[in-house]
Amino acid sequence: MDNQSEIKALINLVDDEDESIYFHIKDKLISYGTEIVPFLEEAWLKNDFGDAFQTRVEDIIHEIQFSDVTEGLRNWVANGGKNLFTGILLLNKHHYPDVNIKNLKARIEDIVSFIKNNWNENLSNRQKIITINRALYAHFKFQGDNTNYYSPLNSILSTVVERRKGNPLMLSILYIEIARQLALNIVGVNLPRHFVVGLKDKNHIEFYLSPFNNGSVMNINDLEDYLKRLNLPFEEKYFEECSNVDIVKRVLLNLINSYLKNKEKEKLEEVNLLYNIVLEESSRIK
Repeated sequence: MDNQSEIKALINLVDDEDESIYFHIKDKLISYGTEIVPFLEEAWLKNDFGDAFQTRVEDIIHEIQFSDVTEGLRNWVANGGKNLFTGILLLNKHHYPDVNIKNLKARIEDIVSFIKNNWNENLSNRQKIITINRALYAHFKFQGDNTNYYSPLNSILSTVVERRKGNPLMLSILYIEIARQLALNIVGVNLPRHFVVGLKDKNHIEFYLSPFNNGSVMNINDLEDYLKRLNLPFEEKYFEECSNVDIVKRVLLNLINSYLKNKEKEKLEEVNLLYNIVLEESSRIK
């Protein structure tokens, strides 16, 4: 940045006792966007201005990063939510702004590379699914988290990849991304209470899978039995492909539920805001 001296001078004024001056400085710093974050982090580490200064710097960094996520999410929805992985990475960025996205992508690519060692385009769709399942669950040991099912960690992709466990939705999202890199058309299916995926061949879903249960294969009768056990109506939308925007909405609803249970008020408020942004933008483009 060309105006580094101005930025550093502004940062040095962050601990001004006059709140009106502080809020003016804060707004000015926020206007620079994410490019200013390294300067703020350096000041937080090196300047010995006390706890108040550090707290204010932390607040400014958080506002900049949260604004970056909200803007990114708005644009993603407005552009049709075409790439699911992009939307999920934005949610990941909200919880872990410093996450190494290159490293996360590399870890997923490692899984894909391992699968490709046993991959053959002449395999049937079911044989391809067996190959993915063996790699994901037998070799890499991914599993559904039945112990802390409602933990927010199960709804954040980077922690799911790190811990190799997650909830039905995030394991399904990982499954969809792995299949995408293998040119296999796996789509999300918004089944109530238990998200699943389907292998779509041409214009219909050939069969369904539960990534939470080691990629077990199901047919439409299995889904109907599931809905019957829950006393839920048989609606077509429960058996069909859902949009990427709907998947992101459901991730946010899972996080809202987790933060409600954990009574984490600040995180709950922010995730509610993100959910409303997605809701508003998606209703605008319909």
